[in-house]
Amino acid sequence: MNAGLILFGAWLILQLSPSHALAEPSSASEATQTLEQVAKINQKPACDPWSSMSRLKKCQEKMRRLYQDGVANIHLFMGYGDSGGSPPVATDAVERAYLVQKLYATCGVEPCGFRADPKNANHVSKSLPGGKKIVVKLYTSALSDRDDLNRKNPKQAEHTKWMNEKFKTALGSSEAVFYVGHSRDGGGPDFGPPRLLKGGHTDYSWYRKNRPGLKMIQENMKKGRPEIYGSFSCDSLKHFAAPIRKVNPDVIYFGTTRLAYYNYTSKVVNQVSVPDRIGYSESIDSALIAIGGVADQRCEFNTTFKKMKQPTEADYE
Repeated sequence: MNAGLILFGAWLILQLSPSHALAEPSSASEATQTLEQVAKINQKPACDPWSSMSRLKKCQEKMRRLYQDGVANIHLFMGYGDSGGSPPVATDAVERAYLVQKLYATCGVEPCGFRADPKNANHVSKSLPGGKKIVVKLYTSALSDRDDLNRKNPKQAEHTKWMNEKFKTALGSSEAVFYVGHSRDGGGPDFGPPRLLKGGHTDYSWYRKNRPGLKMIQENMKKGRPEIYGSFSCDSLKHFAAPIRKVNPDVIYFGTTRLAYYNYTSKVVNQVSVPDRIGYSESIDSALIAIGGVADQRCEFNTTFKKMKQPTEADYE
């Protein structure tokens, strides 16, 4: 599948249909073990410069402001990754592991060279030239990889409420906020198990009518904050760009133009389900490109993902 990404004004495309996920890492060591299980995938995006000079200048100004105190902080929220299946699963942990594994990669691709914070397994950072630093703070929604069990667990409701509060705070006070997850057909972002119809399908009509996630953004985003907002979810340009710019006209917006795919199958290794065949993961890869752009303070980006080959055993060595 081909996908195009033009950051700060247009965006990328994908689609979700996984089958199982890893349990959420609870410590730095467990996170490292999880990452070692994630498949290594190579991709060669083509480069296409962002052409609007007025937006380019605005982008460069905002990039400079991100580092005024020497540290650029990106708050990256992973929405609740319900994906059906039998039993129904939540994909947050495997998506997070894939993203962090890419950030830890040896330099040569973008972004790269990040390291875990020894005091907080949810923070990864990279030292930059000139004494600057970029920090990515990760927030994950699902308490386990089983959607059906999460729905029965009262701690999931508590965690979803906590995620909502963290997201609200970040919107009103942070420099850069990214969301990777479901759009809920315009009702997202969403950090908890979705409302379902009797047949078990997501109640998209309710989300279209009530738009709880968008309302949360509109009520908590302020003019000038955040400087950058990224929504790496299905059709996020169509669903969210215009209403977000009504409350924050100067925001640099990253988004997608159609469905967001994250495909993989799984196998069990030592009683842990791990990705066996990752087909493509462009929604996460688009977020990674945005992180790389902030790290390099660039306003020109890789914009096209080539369709990826079916992985072979060599890709997992």
